[in-house]
Amino acid sequence: MDVDEYAREVKPHYKRSKLLAFKDQIRELKHKGFSDMQVRDWLAQNGIQVSRENVRKFIKRHLVDLDESMAEDKQQSPATNGTMQNVGNENSPETEQPENTKESPAERLRRLAQEQRDEADKRRFSHDKTGNNH
Repeated sequence: MDVDEYAREVKPHYKRSKLLAFKDQIRELKHKGFSDMQVRDWLAQNGIQVSRENVRKFIKRHLVDLDESMAEDKQQSPATNGTMQNVGNENSPETEQPENTKESPAERLRRLAQEQRDEADKRRFSHDKTGNNH
């Protein structure tokens, strides 16, 4: 049996997300500020049982433009609750960037997270098991 004959007899198995039918509604909910868990709850009310992690992966895979537009929205309007207060503060010394290198909000968050990890690593290994400082 050659490849062409096999292709005529057997249909390929395409793995399609059951969330594709709700792509526009999920985009709208996320633009309105709903969390992945709230999107999952809305889907459950519409008969689709998925985990929050599956919602997150679907958004990452199928709604790539959503991350960029939401980042722009957050950059234009500062956070009013205290959760992201220091991250988006353009006047803090950690986030000062030269004018010629514009850093996207995602890049800035990655850089700040890396700086925090580096600082934690410096503090984490300041002594050995005997309690002696190095």
